[in-house]
Order: sequence, then structure tokens, then C-alpha cells
Amino acid sequence: MGAFDLLSTLFEVESIPGKQNIFSVGDEAKKFYVICEGCVRISSIDGDGNDFMLSMLKKNDVFGEIALLEHTNRTATARAFEPVLVLSITKAKFDRLFEVFPEFEAVLKPFVAHRTANTLKKVKAFTKLTVDKMEVLGGLMEFRDYEKGRVIELEGEYSASLYIVVQGSVSASCVRSGQETLLSVTEGGGVLGEMALLTGRERSATLKALENTQCLKLGGDKFRRFLPFAPEIMDDLVKLAQQRRRRSIEVDAENSLDIVDVDNDVENKLAGRW
Repeated sequence: MGAFDLLSTLFEVESIPGKQNIFSVGDEAKKFYVICEGCVRISSIDGDGNDFMLSMLKKNDVFGEIALLEHTNRTATARAFEPVLVLSITKAKFDRLFEVFPEFEAVLKPFVAHRTANTLKKVKAFTKLTVDKMEVLGGLMEFRDYEKGRVIELEGEYSASLYIVVQGSVSASCVRSGQETLLSVTEGGGVLGEMALLTGRERSATLKALENTQCLKLGGDKFRRFLPFAPEIMDDLVKLAQQRRRRSIEVDAENSLDIVDVDNDVENKLAGRW
């Protein structure tokens, strides 16, 4: 009962009119919510700029936890589908709750994995995955925010992380003959970093946020753990890497022999050298 007494002092009751945004994707995370009455629509923006519904939440559902747990901006838009009554807790009190009840994190982790999996639905490279596999992958990924102009990965460095652009845009460029050459621009729903992940070589391009951008990041070690569980994702990732290799050759035909041979490297990896 002491725990419930404490919780009652941390939460506040809020009434939200129907058709009103509670928060929007990219907003600063300030609160965590529990729905008492009504319905809340959770949505994002797909790669074509269209509204993409992730889920519809009802009584006793919770939302707003990802941004607070991962210290990132809002990863989706929450809109009152009808008049809603919620319990809310501020970020400061939310953090305090974890200090008093650290086991609360284990309670929320399945929600985080599920919400992240919903975000992955708009990524073409993962459309072959079943719901269960998407949930597992969601539990392995983390949201990361990058300010406009920030370098995410640097050409020539070793890094095996895979990135998915949730919102914003990221450029991929390389230095040729002392000049920076733009290879591609990737927007929401796009995948980046697959070349270094698949080949195990240094980064072939520099990745930079062209605007305030949010990505999902999957470390190489986590990818290796996930791959035996869902080998079907390899085909699309290899095709994407091959397309980017062809683009690199078009940009720098003179040095094409030095450009990563994706097919050979991936074949070696699959032969047991992961």
C-alpha cells in the first residue's frame, strides 16, 4: 500500500478534448501517460511523408515511455481520438519513480519493444518479418537524436551499427580527389550503415544529419544475435548494399577496384566469419 500511496502523489489527472494532439513527433518528452477513459491514436510519418498509424490505445494502456526511458525526443504523435481522461507524470517524477522502484523498468520494457516494432513496420527492408520477430528486433534497437549538421558516422572508421531514419534526413558522402561527393540522401523509413555491417570493413561514406533527425540504431553485436532468428532480412540488406556499391562506382569509376566487393564479403560472413 505504501507504493500505491506514493504513486498517487506522483500522477495528476488531465482531461484532453477530442481531436487534440497530446504531443507530436519530435517534441521534447515531458510526461508519461496512463489512459483512464477514451482512445488515443499513435501515429508517425512514413518515407513518403504520409500519416502512418502505429496503434490505437484504449483504457488502461500507457504511452510516452520510450522518449523518457531512452532520453530522446518524441518518436511518434499522440492524438486524442475522442475526449480522453489520463493520468500523467512529469519526466522528473518519472525518473524519481525509477529510483524508488527500479523493477518498474522491467514492466515497461515489453511496451518499448512493441512500440519500436510498430515503428519498424514502415521500413521496407523488414516487411518480411513476422510480428513476433519484429517485436524481438524492436527490443534490440535504440532511438537516437542527431542535431542538424552532426556527423553520425565518419568515412574510414570502423563501426558495425545499422541505422533506420525515423524522421528527418541523412546524407551519405565520400571524399574523392580531395572533394566531398554526395552519394545519397535517406529520409524516413530508410536504412543506412548496412555496407560496413555486412562486410566488416571501415565505413565507405560519412553519414550526416541534414536536419534535426531521429534514428533507430542497431549495434553489430545485436544484429549478429538476431540474424540466426531472422535470416530472411539478409536479402534486402544485401541488395541495398549492392545498389550503393554501384552508385559509388558511378561516382568514382577510376578507383572502382578499391570499392568494397559486397558479394564476396557477405559470402565470407555467412560462411561463419561473423
